[in-house]
Amino acid sequence: MSAIDRRTVSELAATTGPGSLVSIYMPTHRAGREIRQGPIRLKNLLREAAEQLERAGMTGTEARERLAPATALLEQGSFWEHQKDGLALFIGPDGLKEFRCARHFDELCYVHDHFHLKPLLPLLRRETSFHLLALSVGDVRLFEVTDQELVLMTLGDVPASLPDALGHDLERPHLQHHAGARPGSQREGSVFHGHGAGEDDHEEEVIRFLQMLDTELEKRLPPNGTPLVLVGVEELIALFHKVSKRPDVVPGGLKGNLDSLSFEWLHQAAWDLARPVIEADADRAAAAFVELRGTDRAATRLRDIGPAVATGRVESLLVAADRSIWGKLAEDGQVQVHRERENGDVDLLDRLAVLGLQNGSNVVARRASRLPDGAAAAAVLRY
Repeated sequence: MSAIDRRTVSELAATTGPGSLVSIYMPTHRAGREIRQGPIRLKNLLREAAEQLERAGMTGTEARERLAPATALLEQGSFWEHQKDGLALFIGPDGLKEFRCARHFDELCYVHDHFHLKPLLPLLRRETSFHLLALSVGDVRLFEVTDQELVLMTLGDVPASLPDALGHDLERPHLQHHAGARPGSQREGSVFHGHGAGEDDHEEEVIRFLQMLDTELEKRLPPNGTPLVLVGVEELIALFHKVSKRPDVVPGGLKGNLDSLSFEWLHQAAWDLARPVIEADADRAAAAFVELRGTDRAATRLRDIGPAVATGRVESLLVAADRSIWGKLAEDGQVQVHRERENGDVDLLDRLAVLGLQNGSNVVARRASRLPDGAAAAAVLRY
C-alpha cells in the first residue's frame, strides 16, 4: 500500500497486459460491525471480475490465477480491521496493488486492457480529506476529516498539552479551563485562567507550547499541503496563526470548546471552512470555462475534446466523476460515443482524464451536478 499521487497514477496508467487488467473499487469501514461487509462485497466483485475475464478470453483457471492475490484478502481478518473509507484494488500480471483511501467509493468492477483511474482523481487534488486540530493548553487532539466522519488520530510526538510540552519548565502548572458558549453564540467559546505567574509569563509559555506543537505537526502530518483547520479558544487560534510556519493552515478557525461541540456540527463546520481552500483551483477552472463558454476556447462535446486532449491543447479538463460515457477512443483522440455499452468499449471520461494528465492538462473530476451546465465534460483550450 502506498499513497495516491501523480507518480502512482502514472504508473497505473502505464501498466499493460498480458491479459486483461482488473480495477475494483468498493466502500469500506474503519470500525464497527460494518467491517464484516468488506469480504462479502469483495467476493461478489471478484465473481463479477472472473466472469468479465472469461468473456475477454481467459480460461477459468487463468482468471482464478489472475485474481488469486485479491482472493487471498477474503480470509485476512486483520486486513479488514485496518481500512479507511474506500478500497481500490488493481490486479494485473505483476500481482495486486491496493490502496486504502479516505474517500468513499461506489462499487465498481472494470476489466479492460487498462486500469480505470477516474475515481482516484479527486485524491490527487487533496479534495477528499483534511486535518482538524483541536487547540487547548490542556488537551490537544488531532483529527482526519473525511466526507463521512471525524477520525481521531494518534498524536505520536505531538505534545498533548502545555505541561506535556514544557514539563519542569512550566511556570504555571495549575490551569483551569472554563467552557463558554455553544456554537452560534456571540460570546467567546472558552476562556483559560491561570494562577501564579503574570499574564506575560503565561502568554510566553503558551507561545513556546504552540511553537513546539507546530514543529511536531510538521513531522506528524504528510508534507502534501493538506489543509489544517483549527478549533479552540479565539486567543489560541490567533496565536497559532502567528507562530505557525505551516502554509496549509486554513485562515480563521472554529471558535469553541471541543467538548461542548457536537461532532455533527463540527464535521459540517470544518468542511464549510476548508472547502473553499480545498476546491479553489477546481473552482477557478470551472470559472474559466464559464467565462470562455461560447468561444472557440471552450468545448463540451467529446468529439471536440478528444483530439484537443490528444494534442495537448487542453489547459483544464473537467469530467463528471459520477458518470460514464461508453465508446471508443483512437490514438489521435477521435471519439465514437455509443448509447449503450458495447463489447470492448471504454469509459471515455476516464480515458480522456488520464490522457489529459499525461499531456499536461489540469484535470478536475467532480460530480456532474457541480460541473458547468451539468455537463459530462468541459474543456478550456489553450488555443
